[in-house]
Amino acid sequence: SVGFVTAMCKVLGTIREMLLAARFGVGPVVDAFNYASIVPGFFLSIVGGINGPCHSAVTSALGGTRSKREASELTEAASTMVGLMLLPISVLVFLCAGPLIDLAAPGLAASGNILTRTIAVQQLRVMAPCTLLSGFIGVAFGSLSHAGVYLVPALSPACTSLTTILAVVLYSLRHGWTGTGVGGAHDHGLAVGVLPAGGFMLGACMQGLLQAGAMAAKGFSAPLKFRWLDPRTHAPMRKVLAVMLPACVGSGMLQLATYVDLYFASFIPGAAAAMGYANLLAMAPLGILSNSLLVPTLPRFTQLSAQEQWPQLRRQVRQALVVAIALGLPLAALMCPLAPPTVRIVLQRKAFDSLASARVAAILQCYVLGAPLYLAR
Repeated sequence: SVGFVTAMCKVLGTIREMLLAARFGVGPVVDAFNYASIVPGFFLSIVGGINGPCHSAVTSALGGTRSKREASELTEAASTMVGLMLLPISVLVFLCAGPLIDLAAPGLAASGNILTRTIAVQQLRVMAPCTLLSGFIGVAFGSLSHAGVYLVPALSPACTSLTTILAVVLYSLRHGWTGTGVGGAHDHGLAVGVLPAGGFMLGACMQGLLQAGAMAAKGFSAPLKFRWLDPRTHAPMRKVLAVMLPACVGSGMLQLATYVDLYFASFIPGAAAAMGYANLLAMAPLGILSNSLLVPTLPRFTQLSAQEQWPQLRRQVRQALVVAIALGLPLAALMCPLAPPTVRIVLQRKAFDSLASARVAAILQCYVLGAPLYLAR
């Protein structure tokens, strides 16, 4: 059931990208969005996502609780601590959007691509609250996984796709579907530039509300309830930090590779948009396999760790790695030759022309070669 729901989420994500490609191609709007989403995307998808640091840390700590009340108090305390850490970062992202875009994409200003830079700055300001929301969403993922609720965490990422789809469809019904990479004469204002960012932000809010409702149904307190437990004296909170901080560093190393790619891509118009489309097509099957493997097995790993059954834990981790690599190798072998026709079928229409299709297909072939290692990681 988790795999099916995840597959439906990936289908919605693909539809979202199809609409963005048809409306904006590889022009400034999508190009800017890929730069603007580096920071909020890292926090929402990596830090606060399924199998992210908050999810893993809370699931691990809750595995040692003895009652629902204790688990509820720990969830509230983890939300409070994460919120206090992320609130100033969220404010800083909003206030320093311009310098952050220049740091992530220096090629935009250097090459005179002022339109893309201006749109990216506005998009980043719109998505800045996602930094704060990511912590609450990640804690909710962990508490729901501990409670044995897997469908809601697997379903909730679809919210951002649904809201973005709705935003693009409503705008296009009003102004028409015909457009260039910029999106047509109506799109030269900043309003259309923030369209994907607004859909992304609204979807993140819906995701948080959906998970808060699921937590309330399971008897957990709301994640926004303030409760402070000092990690220096409270062992479960120390465990949350002990798992979360190293996981954030590890996830940051993965995001560093994305940042380096986009740093150099900023000197090539349309490169960031092409990389974004290729990444989505590569992650569609990888996300299904990753969530289907890890969402059910992570609570089991936590349980074995809490019981200190190390031989059995090592055996199950090895089995999971073997399954991941066994699935990743044929997937890479299959997707590499099928990349060009896949891009043509899924994306090539209206503003997304044959030149954009060839560029995305080449990047997709490079991405899918890393499928076995991605699943193993």
